[in-house]
Amino acid sequence: MQRLLTSLFAASVTAGGALGLALGQEPRPEPEQAGPSWNSPAAREEAGRVSERLVELLRSSERGDARPAAQALEDPSWIVRRAAALRLGALGLAPQRVAELREAATPGSHPLPREAPARVAARALGAREPEAVAAPKVGVGDAVRLAASLVSRYVAESKERPAARRELLGGLLAYRAVLPDQRERGFLAQVLAERLDLALVLREVGLAEPKDVAKRGGRALFRWFEANARYLYWQPRARRFELDAAARSARQPSDVYRKIHPWPEGAGPRRPAPRPVR
Repeated sequence: MQRLLTSLFAASVTAGGALGLALGQEPRPEPEQAGPSWNSPAAREEAGRVSERLVELLRSSERGDARPAAQALEDPSWIVRRAAALRLGALGLAPQRVAELREAATPGSHPLPREAPARVAARALGAREPEAVAAPKVGVGDAVRLAASLVSRYVAESKERPAARRELLGGLLAYRAVLPDQRERGFLAQVLAERLDLALVLREVGLAEPKDVAKRGGRALFRWFEANARYLYWQPRARRFELDAAARSARQPSDVYRKIHPWPEGAGPRRPAPRPVR
């Protein structure tokens, strides 16, 4: 997973480009890359698998059954493990143990050992007899909403490098393959929009209002993101990605372009937070 998170930057620098950067030369426009990682069959397959696990988690926890959540702490996906931690918390797991499970569920991490106190407490909670209630109606749309919310929050709050954040956010696009309903895809587009300079995106795609990003299953926003992902930089104070227009004009990924053309003081990622309105 860690290799996946860092591949965007590594793949963006060709051998000639890397040599040019080392020599202080102007980087040349790069040829278009093969499709982004989130459009790969493997990414779509994993999105489907994660969605199925989350559906199971939601259904079982709504019945008061903590066993599937405790078992999900072994899952290779950090999203599944983080969701399991939250559901266990809702079922009564001590906040300290929930925090330990959440902190261990990050991209590239491995499950906590079975003997870890949080895992032991989760199994003890799972040993309780669940309530005898009808299975709640939970669909794949609910699962994707949960996954998207977890990813968006992690992108905003983590200390990941910009390339890793961008890959994580782009990974949400793989979930389109498991959402046949355009309304659900529209929600996915709205979550993606939360981490973008939405005013700029709306202007560029010809939409009038923020709610319009959900139209036609979010197609316009998804297309814009896929076309411009390599030109986005992370604005830490706004906690969102913004467009590096100069990098786009040069047809260079922002990460590469700014090696030669550093951001001026007070611009781009260095832009200060806006003053509060009084």
